[in-house]
Amino acid sequence: MHGWRHVVMLGVVVLGPRAALAEDANLKAVRETGLVLTDGKGHYVAFANADPGGDEESDRSLVFYGDGKTFYRQFVKASGSDPDHKARHWAVRDPRMGFELSRSSVAVENGAWTITCGDKVSPVAPMEPKAARVVLAKATFRSMLLDRDAFALGRDGTTYYYVDSEFADAPKDFRLYIGKRGAMKRQKIKDTAGDQGGHVFTTALGKLEVTTKGALTWQVKGKPLALTAVPIDPNLSLVYSDLGVYGTKFGLPCDDFQ
Repeated sequence: MHGWRHVVMLGVVVLGPRAALAEDANLKAVRETGLVLTDGKGHYVAFANADPGGDEESDRSLVFYGDGKTFYRQFVKASGSDPDHKARHWAVRDPRMGFELSRSSVAVENGAWTITCGDKVSPVAPMEPKAARVVLAKATFRSMLLDRDAFALGRDGTTYYYVDSEFADAPKDFRLYIGKRGAMKRQKIKDTAGDQGGHVFTTALGKLEVTTKGALTWQVKGKPLALTAVPIDPNLSLVYSDLGVYGTKFGLPCDDFQ
């Protein structure tokens, strides 16, 4: 459904929304030899490779963004536009920016680095290696802050019914929220059923059924209520900002560069 779905299975492991990453050889490489970009205003992008150009797989899996004290892992898709890697592009998953890979990205062309968020392009520059080592040595590296994916959204009048899931190729770990915009409350799911017909989520308040065709029905004591299905893609601002489920900081470059 979304532009990022086909890259979920590339080996990125999500440990939890704020879990600190265990120190290993890869993280050691980030601290000791990684490339760090900054805008000079306390915002940093850190790569695991001092020359992030040749190995797309490692570039993709070890990119971080943060304030110099805490860095969050990014889910990125790397690509090159020429054989000499003079132009490189890392699309950063940020559902607020939509599903066109170019609208949330870090790029370099002829030595000039930029961060793109929507229609805004901001320049950043590599830090001197010695200064970068000082920043990285004391920093804490954490897993993705936003590791959830919108699954379904329905509405009855001004009351919304929203389901999200873990960001994975075959999502499980569903969560259900019900309420007014900006005042959604998470409901405890007592039971879940899923098959080729769709999913049913049972709570103490009632049952939400989501069919594979996108129809949503809320049922209380055997009385079904057909909900207005709200498509996710045209309503990204509503889902990730206005509903109030996720807060305002996602640990992503576009928190600060849009």
